[in-house]
Amino acid sequence: MPATDFDAERQYDDEQFSAQPVFANDRIKVVLGYFEPGQFIPVHAPGSDVAICVRDGSDVEPKIDLPTRVLQ
Repeated sequence: MPATDFDAERQYDDEQFSAQPVFANDRIKVVLGYFEPGQFIPVHAPGSDVAICVRDGSDVEPKIDLPTRVLQ
């Protein structure tokens, strides 16, 4: 997986969250997600796993009631 600079890749979209691809192969896809206030990740790809690492910001809350596991 290549090294990436979160700040250099940063792009925002006024209409929806912005996903900047970093890496993909047949088992995994890595994107950097950038959000404006009120934006969220829509539910898609049933059965897939998602890991989210919040680097900066606040008011992170689930928009739907699904089981979650948070690693700390």
